[in-house]
Amino acid sequence: ARVLLDLQEVDFIDSSGLGAIVAVMKLLAPSTRLELCSLAPMVSKVFSLTRMDQVFVIHESVEHGCSVAKG
Repeated sequence: ARVLLDLQEVDFIDSSGLGAIVAVMKLLAPSTRLELCSLAPMVSKVFSLTRMDQVFVIHESVEHGCSVAKG
């Protein structure tokens, strides 16, 4: 199982925002992964600089996230 978090409307994220996303991930059942999509360039850069892009699966868009085969 997975949850897809659409960040299309997010222009900026700081450590508080990253912390909130990590907190949500930890609240999910162990068998459920939190995946992200539609990151703006600045948001994507923050995920990259903090290496959080290694923690989360990041999709280009909701459509790309929904088309990923489960496996």
